[in-house]
Amino acid sequence: MIPVYICEDDAQQLKLLKSLVVEIINDEGLDGIKLAYATKYPTEILEKMDTDEISLYLLDIDFGENEMSGLDLASKIRSRNINSWIVMITAYNFALNTYKMKIGVKDYILKGNPESMAIRIKEYLKDLHNSVRLVAISSDNDLRIGNSFKMKAEEIYYISVAPYEKRKIEIYGKNGFSTISGTLKDLIYPHNAIFFQCGRSYVINLNHVRKIDQVNKCVVMDNGANIPISKKLIRALETKLLSQFY
Repeated sequence: MIPVYICEDDAQQLKLLKSLVVEIINDEGLDGIKLAYATKYPTEILEKMDTDEISLYLLDIDFGENEMSGLDLASKIRSRNINSWIVMITAYNFALNTYKMKIGVKDYILKGNPESMAIRIKEYLKDLHNSVRLVAISSDNDLRIGNSFKMKAEEIYYISVAPYEKRKIEIYGKNGFSTISGTLKDLIYPHNAIFFQCGRSYVINLNHVRKIDQVNKCVVMDNGANIPISKKLIRALETKLLSQFY
């Protein structure tokens, strides 16, 4: 389950954010994402947050006197969970480029227009859902499909749907590739963040990404393979790669 945390000191804005998140999750059928906790107190977020799971945080910039700032809270979250997606909520235009590089903040949303806020939050929730669903690694860092297949995650470059064959997938690794029975939906890994799904047909290992080709809309892997990726998912992939280093 992917948790969403909200920290906003304005009661009306907090209520709005909570309702938007719940409504979007339900309307879009984003199974596996839930509103985990919402509060106006930054310290409560730090107490309740998950330090391992991929999570989304919607954080106010300013919590008033006697409270840490939203950016301080974001920095603390980032230090405890490198897999966190952090979006700042602010009432004024705020240049976050420097902070994005330092603490991996994804972006910011302007307050004041509920419709615009809903569009942006839906975008982040859907990006999150698309980037982490389906693939999974067991606790011993092996990729498994039931009891019939097991392979070390570090040995895998990418996984693809086999062309022209139903319920077959191809796993490309350091020792060649294997075709096995199954679908991408058969792969489960809620606790490992090294895999990313590029659309319906490919799953890549982030540790083997050589570069992102923005012009040709593909990901170049260490083995030379070019994996197609949509413009929308490029942004999610860049955020995921950034979280590997911050």
